[in-house]
Amino acid sequence: MSACEIKAWIRRGLSFSFFYCLASVCGCASESGEQRKPPEVEYPETFTAAGVNWTREQNLGPSDSRLLTRYFKANPSLADSPAFQGLPAVYHGTRNRRRFYWIQGSSERRTWVCLQFNQGRFQFLEGTGLPWRDHST
Repeated sequence: MSACEIKAWIRRGLSFSFFYCLASVCGCASESGEQRKPPEVEYPETFTAAGVNWTREQNLGPSDSRLLTRYFKANPSLADSPAFQGLPAVYHGTRNRRRFYWIQGSSERRTWVCLQFNQGRFQFLEGTGLPWRDHST
């Protein structure tokens, strides 16, 4: 093998190694991304916050869907926000009050957003940790 052939062989080897490593890293990133899914959140059946007792609903009902549709129609820029991905946990309070919770992140760093419906108006709430911590009944 001549010196030129050796250099070409090394370049091909380095190119192959570079692309192999790049593909391996990309493959590992997606696998580790899957491993970073947040653990399941344990939603309490009831809790008290702001002087109101909240009871969890197992499903999003038709009236809940209408309320959320109304909110996102009035606030279209939030409809595609990562904070509102997936189905929310639904809690009902007294006098037609409702809270819709979306929780993101890992067990070390959870963030949440909440849409609260009360007396015909929506209120946006947000925070870190779990919203019912120290409030469960």
